[in-house]
Amino acid sequence: MLEIRTDDTPEAIRARLKIYHEETEEVIEYYEKQNLVIHINGEQTIEDVKKEIFEKLGI
Repeated sequence: MLEIRTDDTPEAIRARLKIYHEETEEVIEYYEKQNLVIHINGEQTIEDVKKEIFEKLGI
């Protein structure tokens, strides 16, 4: 069931995205350069996501 946040206004969403692009994106890029980020396709079935995680971690 989808929950709607009380602060899900266009302005609030723009503000959260701005913070993401200014702060979080840089952190992800830093760790990607250190080869410490593994990208997983989360649009798969739960079982396929689990399988991909295990494969990429060598488990």
